[in-house]
Amino acid sequence: ELIGATIRTNHDGVWALVNEMRSCGVPPNQVTCTILLKSIQPNSRSSDVERTLAVVDALEDMDEVLLSSAYEACIRVGRF
Repeated sequence: ELIGATIRTNHDGVWALVNEMRSCGVPPNQVTCTILLKSIQPNSRSSDVERTLAVVDALEDMDEVLLSSAYEACIRVGRF
């Protein structure tokens, strides 16, 4: 919920939060990645798209819901 609220109000702040999670030994999980992917829109910065895809790529497990979210995000920004 914290990431979802942060991403709606301060898109740059979400990366600080993700970095803080990592520094505390809490890596982003599938839920975190899904929230990040759903935030990707046609007007999203290229750097945000790249960072989000890098977070997703670092996951060890990817289920069909996360894969679908990744496809949808890429389609929204014309990266397919």
